[in-house]
Amino acid sequence: MAFINESSINERCKILQNYLNNVLKHPKFREHSAMRKFLEVSPLSFVQGLGKSLREAELFKRSNDDHRGRSIFVRLFFLCDTCKFHRTRKWFVIKDSYIVYMKLASALVGFPMLVDQEFSLDRRFRKTKTTHGIRIKNSQRLMVIKCQNRYEQDKWFNTLMEIKNKSLFTQQNPFKSFAPQRKQQYAQWFVNGQPYMEALAKAILAAREEIFISDWWLSPEIMLIRPYQDDSMRLDNLLGKRAEEGIRIYILVFKDLIPIVGLNSYHTKKKLVSKSPNKKNIKIIRHPDHRVLPGTESSFLYSHHEKTVVIDQRLAFIGGLDLCWGRWDTDDHRLVDLSNENITKLKSAEELANQSDQESNKEEAAVDTIKEMAENSTHQGIADKHRYNESYPYLLPKTYDDHELVDTNFLRSILPDDRPPIRIDAQCVRSASFWSCGISTVEQSIENAYIHMIENAQHFIYIENQFFVTIAEDSTIKNHIGDALYQRIIRAHSNKEIFRIYIVLPLLPGFANANTIQAVLYFIMRSINKGEMSLYQRLKQNGVSNPEDYITFYGMRNWDILMGSLVTEIIYVHSKLMIVDDRMCICGSANINDRSLKGSRDSEICLVVNDIEMIDSYLNGHKEKYFIYFSRLLLGIKNEDEMNVDDPCSDEFYQCFRRIAQQNTQIYEEVFNSLPTNQIRRFADVEAYEKRPKLKETDPQTAYDKCKKIQGFIVEFPIEYLADDVIMPKWNTSEGCFFLL
Repeated sequence: MAFINESSINERCKILQNYLNNVLKHPKFREHSAMRKFLEVSPLSFVQGLGKSLREAELFKRSNDDHRGRSIFVRLFFLCDTCKFHRTRKWFVIKDSYIVYMKLASALVGFPMLVDQEFSLDRRFRKTKTTHGIRIKNSQRLMVIKCQNRYEQDKWFNTLMEIKNKSLFTQQNPFKSFAPQRKQQYAQWFVNGQPYMEALAKAILAAREEIFISDWWLSPEIMLIRPYQDDSMRLDNLLGKRAEEGIRIYILVFKDLIPIVGLNSYHTKKKLVSKSPNKKNIKIIRHPDHRVLPGTESSFLYSHHEKTVVIDQRLAFIGGLDLCWGRWDTDDHRLVDLSNENITKLKSAEELANQSDQESNKEEAAVDTIKEMAENSTHQGIADKHRYNESYPYLLPKTYDDHELVDTNFLRSILPDDRPPIRIDAQCVRSASFWSCGISTVEQSIENAYIHMIENAQHFIYIENQFFVTIAEDSTIKNHIGDALYQRIIRAHSNKEIFRIYIVLPLLPGFANANTIQAVLYFIMRSINKGEMSLYQRLKQNGVSNPEDYITFYGMRNWDILMGSLVTEIIYVHSKLMIVDDRMCICGSANINDRSLKGSRDSEICLVVNDIEMIDSYLNGHKEKYFIYFSRLLLGIKNEDEMNVDDPCSDEFYQCFRRIAQQNTQIYEEVFNSLPTNQIRRFADVEAYEKRPKLKETDPQTAYDKCKKIQGFIVEFPIEYLADDVIMPKWNTSEGCFFLL
C-alpha cells in the first residue's frame, strides 16, 4: 500500500493536466476517437446555442424502423416486421430537450428524439429484450439503447428521466397542445403584406446562422420591399445572397398536385436552389410524395398549409400570409397602381358609352364568375424523403436556457421606431397527424383553442377568416366552431347580456373553377342561414328571433378611378384571425373548416396570444383594460374625433358599424351593380340585374360623389345571395360528388 500526502496529489494533478493539455494540442491525438470517448465530447458538445451536453457516450442502438415512406410497390408486413430491428454502435448525446445520435467519423446527425407528451422510458428486460438496455419512446419513434453495464445504464436512465421531468413539453398543456404557454414574450402584429414583408426582409438580412421557412405556396420572384431601386429585395435574390454568405436556409413547401392545385412548387425548388451555386446552403423539401401505399407518410387530399418563417430560432413570423403572389397589400387596399400613367379625371357618360362599344368585356372579375356559375347550373413522410442524403441534415432545436433567445434588440431592429415590441403570453397550437408530422396521435389544439376562447368570451368576438364552414350535427362537416358560437349566443340571450360577434369573410370564394366556388358557397350559406342546422335557423328555433342582435357577417370592398372610369373590386379576406374581448387572440394559418381544424387533414400552426399590455377602454359601459384596433381599420377612422370606437359592445357602436356597412353596400350596388348581392336570389336573376343601368356609366360625376361617401372598406355579407336556388354542383361533377372541406 502506498501513502501519498496532499502536496503529492496536487503535484500529480498538475503533471496529469500538463500531459492532457499537450495531448490536446496535437491535432492527431485531439481528434482521435479514443480521446473523444475518454472526455465524452463530440462535435455537438460546443455548438453555440445548443446548450451543454448532459451526457455523451458510444452505445449500441436498436431502432424500430419499418421503411415507411419508401418507394416500394408492395409493403410486405411479415417481412418488414421480421427484419425491422438492426443494431449499430452510435455516439449518443443528451441535450435539454432531446436525445440524438451521430456518426463520429462524419459528424452526421441521426434522427433526434424530442421530449414530448408521449416520451417514456423503460429498462425492464421484457421491454428492452437486452441486458443493460433502455427503451425510449416518443410520439414519432421507438428506440432501444444498450449500455455497457448496470452502472452506465443507471446514469443514462437517470439523466433521461431528469430531462423528462423538467421539460414543459411532457406536461398536459392548455388546449391539449404540444407546446406550453410562454410567459412574458415580446411580439408585434402586422396587418396586410406590406409591413410584414418589409420586416421579414430586414430579419433575413439580420440572420446570423439559419432561416427556416414553411409555406403552402412560395413564389421566389415576389418583391418584399416595394418600391425598391433594384431587385435585391426580391425573395430569391435575398435568400441567395444570404446563402452565399454562409447562412443555412431550410424550406418546407407543399408538393402540389398540378391537376388539382397548381402552385408550381418544382419551379420554386429549382429557382431557389440555383441561387446558391457555390455554398449550396438552400435546402428545400417538397412534401408529401403522393403515394397510395398503406402506412406511408403521404396524402393525396391534404396539404402543408403553415405560413411560418423562423430566424436563428430566435424570431418567428406566424400568420396567414404566404410568401407568394397576391399577398402583398397596404392598409389602403389600392385597386390602381399605375403611377403617372393613370387617368384620374372622370370621363363623361358619352365617352364611356363610346368606350363600351369598343371594349365590351372590361368588368370586375366577379361578374365573369357569376356568369360561369349560372351556365354550369343549367348545363351539368418528410423526414424519410432525404433520410440518407447527407446534404439534408436533421435540424436540432436550440436550448431554452439561452438568454440571448429573448433579447428584444433583434426584434426592435426590424420594427419601425413608432412600433416597439409589446409583451404577451403566447402558446403555439397546431393541427398535425401521422401523414404531416409523423406523430402517432392526431392533434387538433387549434380547434380546442377556438372553442375555449369562444366559450370564455365576455363581451365580443371578432373573426376574420377565408372560410366559415361549420355546421352542427352534419354528416360531412365535423368541426364545432359554429356550435360553440351558437351556445355562447344562447347563453347571452338567456342571461340578457349584451354580446356581439363580428365575422368578416370574402364576398366570394377565391377559386378559378366555378364548381368549386359554388361548393364553397353552398357550405358557407348552410353554415350561416340556409337549412335547419345553420347558425341563424338554430338560434331562431331556440328563442333568438333576431340573430343579428348578436352576430353579423361582413365583407370588404374598395373603389377607385382607372383610366377615367370608376371601378370596384372585392378585397379578398385571407386572414385566419379571432380576437376575443381584445384580451385574447388566435392568429395563424388555420381556416374555419374541417381541413384546417380536425388535425388529420391539412397541417396548420397558430399562435394563441394573451395581451398583457393594454389601455383604458370601455366594454358594455364599464371601464376596463383593452387594446382596440380592428374597428378603426375597417371603418376607415383615422381621426379619433370622427367616431367613438372605444366600446365595440355598445348599441351605439354596433348600430353605427351596421349602418356604415349597409350604406356602403347600397352605394356599391347603385353605382356598380356589384356582385354578389342579396338582390339576386336565383341564378335566373343575374341577367336582369346586370342589364340595369349603372350610375357610373349614366352619370359618372354623381356616381363619384356617392363613392366619396363610402366609409372604410366594410360592406354587408350577402347571406341571401342565391338563397332560393340550389348552388351545390351537380352529382356528376367532381365537386358535387366528393368535395373536401
